[in-house]
Amino acid sequence: MTGVWLALALAAPAEGPRIEHDAVACVVADKFPQFRARIVPPESIVRARIAFRAAGEPHWYSVALTRGAGDTFIGVLPKPEKKLRAFDYYLSATDSAFGSAQTSEFHPFVESGAAACKGKAAASSLASAAVKVEAPAGAGVTPSGFSSAGLAGAAAGGGISAVTVLAVVGGGAAAAGVAVAAGKGGGGSTSSTTTGSSNTTQPGTTSPPATSAPPSTLRYDVVVTSQNQLDVTVCAGRPTTFGGGPLDVTPTGAFDMIWSVITPVLRVQGQLNETNFQASLTCTSGGPTGSMTANGSGGRYTGSFNFATSQGSISVTRR
Repeated sequence: MTGVWLALALAAPAEGPRIEHDAVACVVADKFPQFRARIVPPESIVRARIAFRAAGEPHWYSVALTRGAGDTFIGVLPKPEKKLRAFDYYLSATDSAFGSAQTSEFHPFVESGAAACKGKAAASSLASAAVKVEAPAGAGVTPSGFSSAGLAGAAAGGGISAVTVLAVVGGGAAAAGVAVAAGKGGGGSTSSTTTGSSNTTQPGTTSPPATSAPPSTLRYDVVVTSQNQLDVTVCAGRPTTFGGGPLDVTPTGAFDMIWSVITPVLRVQGQLNETNFQASLTCTSGGPTGSMTANGSGGRYTGSFNFATSQGSISVTRR
């Protein structure tokens, strides 16, 4: 089905909550980033969360958004480590009438200090915090790329102790009863799309999930660094953009990956060496083709992509 809206019931939707959020584009490593949103009407909200994951990782973790003054809600994430280049996040809320809302995904970069975030939409930082994280079933307690310091209830030796385990439906991109606002991350502000009892869903901005790298390969992460994301709507048959994805590179420098959103969407095939990165982009269903090119050294490359109606900048980094 190629329509933007998928109606799962015929009942007229009730008005649900609305989320207004100024997207964060930059956070400081080794600090607890703080996120704010306006959610209305605040008195009806029974659950509000911020979901997050390291760029290229499949598992979505989440923390609660707690109500502050008026209709402001605040959430604090674990400390991103310096080795983490970027991560994905989105906000969601549910009200007492089971109406739900969810923002688009956003893709902030992690910098070593506040000076590197100057001129960007940066999250405020806390030196200390106690953060209770909900982890998806089958994943570790500590999110990849984030520090375990300050995680409330985390047990030594990989135990879950008081940390809640949450089975995230569909990889966290969209669940029944939640409407994803289609849009592009990396900056600016967003308002959510809401649903009520009709359980209407709308596809939105999605980063492709990753699997474990096969033996003898090196894992690289492609991250779209421009505000313009990689638009694969023509491949997916619905509004879909990628903010990056994983590459498993053989010892000869070759890679051939399929990036998916539930079903295969985009084939990324190419070669890299010590200084150059080249990739072709093809819909798995046929149709338009595009490319990625980048130059660099030491396992880090910067360059650009061009596919269908979208073009922008990328970074490619060896883990």
